[in-house]
Amino acid sequence: VTRDDLPDGGAGHFAATIGAVRDRLPAATVEVLVPDFQEDAAATGAVVVKTGIMVGLGETGEEVRAFLDDAREAGVSVVTIGQYLRPSRDHLPVVEYVAPDVFHEYRGAGEQLGLVVEAAPFVRSSYRAEESMRRVSGGTVGESREDTC
Repeated sequence: VTRDDLPDGGAGHFAATIGAVRDRLPAATVEVLVPDFQEDAAATGAVVVKTGIMVGLGETGEEVRAFLDDAREAGVSVVTIGQYLRPSRDHLPVVEYVAPDVFHEYRGAGEQLGLVVEAAPFVRSSYRAEESMRRVSGGTVGESREDTC
């Protein structure tokens, strides 16, 4: 939860918890969903920053590329891009089913910016999280691999 009552917005709690897990389980990879920490760049620097979007809601390719630029500018390291799928009739309808080659283009555009990008129709926020972290820490952005859809 957001801890607006704390000077760091709670970032210290997240970092301490991750540190405690790593002390006990050094090989563990930990992924957390965090608030924006009141847009405090120093607080968000306590963990690798990841963000993601769902496409197929009427966005343009230019808007997705602008999102990637903005993410990089904001200090994001990892981006996930997946196809929006309507969970029920009470939710927004799918405007477009994005072709796999478009996801490939988005991945390439992000990787040219130095981002680690997971992009395919069934990608979700934690998709290949361990592999993404290895790519961030190992400097293997742009490494070729086979995608699953």
